Amino acid sequence: MTSTGRYVNAVTDAHVARLHTLLSTPGVVTRAVRKLGDADRTFSMLDIALRRGGPVPACWAVSAQVTGDVQELEHADELHDAMSETLRTTGNASVCLTALREAVRAWRALDSHLVDGGVLPSPWSRQAFPRVPRVSSALPVARCTTQGLVGGTDGVSQ
Repeated sequence: MTSTGRYVNAVTDAHVARLHTLLSTPGVVTRAVRKLGDADRTFSMLDIALRRGGPVPACWAVSAQVTGDVQELEHADELHDAMSETLRTTGNASVCLTALREAVRAWRALDSHLVDGGVLPSPWSRQAFPRVPRVSSALPVARCTTQGLVGGTDGVSQ
């Protein structure tokens, strides 16, 4: 955790950095199919990490607790959906180049929204998946039961 209370995650930060590289420009038609596939896989890995409650990339100014009004949430969802749908385009090189052009615009819009402190899209919402600190399995873990607080694996009440 950083001094600002944010969790650091090299994985989500690396995915965002890779997307910045891949989607800085659409590129050339001869590499469009591969580049679109690479961007789709990278965005999918970022999406999975954030859906599982992974830390928000450091470059995004969103707070883990931010919630917005209905219009702001819908806007964030539209940006996420546009990005997801565009990256899943299939076809020949010219179709993929057109999709890459749209993906560049979609990524810039989504990234800018988040860098500027906008709310996370619903699939990445911290409200849906609150962060739970990991507990080492080597230590006894107290758990609540109908009989009260029970600790560790020996079942002795505390």
